[in-house]
Amino acid sequence: MAAPYGLRYAGVDYTSPKANILADAHALPFSDASFEFVISYAVLEHLHNPYMAVSEVARVLAPQGLFFGAVSQGEPFHDSYFHHTPFGVLALLQASGFTVRRIWPSYDTLHALATMGRYPRVTRVLIEILHRFARATPFLAPRAFFRPSQRDRNLEALYRTASICFVAERNAQSA
Repeated sequence: MAAPYGLRYAGVDYTSPKANILADAHALPFSDASFEFVISYAVLEHLHNPYMAVSEVARVLAPQGLFFGAVSQGEPFHDSYFHHTPFGVLALLQASGFTVRRIWPSYDTLHALATMGRYPRVTRVLIEILHRFARATPFLAPRAFFRPSQRDRNLEALYRTASICFVAERNAQSA
């Protein structure tokens, strides 16, 4: 996935034989400032200490390097230790010396429950119908009458999201 852009790629996983390198995210086997970009898709919620892992990402990133990722918030049906709220993501990244450039929702938790949930099929269909109804009728929410700002609408979407996506930049003085 990186070669077409003239980039080198090193895939790390703890157990997958498909990974380029088997390693623990709590102790990455790379020199300081080795990478310009790090991508972490649905990883942090599976780690025993996401703070330690994000500190490791900061260590292996060059100053002003970018950290792209997604973490679970409302995807309850998979093996994980920590589901992250938007404020939890901000605290996690900032504690490790990152400046968050953007944070956004991926998809609604009700939709995640309908597609990923371990419910009987009829229950999943009903949850999906509820999800679609809620999306089609935002005017029924009492807050809709208060003319919320774009920021408030963005926060509301983050509170309901199944996964939170982010882009953060390593501060020059961190790590």
